[in-house]
Amino acid sequence: MQNLEEWTLPPSLPGAAAHILMSPTERLRVSPEPSQLLTAKKAGVLIFLYEADGEIILPFIRRVSNHGVHGGQIAFPGGRREEKDADMIATALREAEEEVGINPLEVRVLGTITDVYTHPSHTLVTPVVGIGRSRPHYRRQAQEVEEILEIKLSDLLNTVHLRRRDIEVHGGWLRAVPCVEIAEVVIWGATACILSELAWIIRGYPVFDF
Repeated sequence: MQNLEEWTLPPSLPGAAAHILMSPTERLRVSPEPSQLLTAKKAGVLIFLYEADGEIILPFIRRVSNHGVHGGQIAFPGGRREEKDADMIATALREAEEEVGINPLEVRVLGTITDVYTHPSHTLVTPVVGIGRSRPHYRRQAQEVEEILEIKLSDLLNTVHLRRRDIEVHGGWLRAVPCVEIAEVVIWGATACILSELAWIIRGYPVFDF
């Protein structure tokens, strides 16, 4: 990608074609019904990129283990829309500040990429892409965030970290789930789908293609 300060989102997005590459099961590769989208809860997450020592860094969170159906999972900072939020960008910025302390005034918002529907929580997630000039002054919200993780973009885009592994979920197992595995960090599900589209946008081709 070009210099981070000059980076912009393209006019067209790969969308579902990118999401499908990292969808956990065949069922989740099917687009939700219009009725599901009408009743889905709305949430926004922040894909925040900043540069340090020649590397582009993205913060993720590990949710606390008792955080509903997504407990213990790796995610972008974010959460549910509230009535006071003007739009989904406002939701993502507010939630990122609440969860990890990213100051909205220090985020240059580039826009949104394609929504991802999560079946287990019946939620439509809007990913918001933002750029920062420096590392945030993190402040972890202990009730929801177990850990703040910083991962290099170069590692996230390196296909050597692509895996298929069995994932234990509430009530059973998902088999051969596509994921990005870096050391002890396993990124799968909606977060991996979002990351797949981000990687495709940056590289210009489907990076996470097994």
